[in-house]
Amino acid sequence: MLHKADQGAGGGLSIAIGKDAVLSHEINLLRRTRQTLYMDVHDIVANDHFGSVVGEMRASCEGRKIIMPFCGLWRFRDGRIVEHWEHVYNVRALGDFMNGKEPTISQWRYA
Repeated sequence: MLHKADQGAGGGLSIAIGKDAVLSHEINLLRRTRQTLYMDVHDIVANDHFGSVVGEMRASCEGRKIIMPFCGLWRFRDGRIVEHWEHVYNVRALGDFMNGKEPTISQWRYA
């Protein structure tokens, strides 16, 4: 199960259940950013139960660019991912960026 970063703000479901739904979500993110979405990873911590990654995501969309902090959290069972939470620092600002709107705040680097 994937808990999406947009928390349903994009008009769809806030979760994706199953490998196919998760893959479809990730492919859609790449498609919407014309394959410019990158995660610059700063830290990774994991054990048998949880894993986390912290960094900055960056993307381009219709000539604009964004760089924003993110955190991913995974829950494992028997060595397999069973749940994943996507987090971005500002859901609304990212949603506006992805939907071609003007940024709601100026803290994030838009070009």
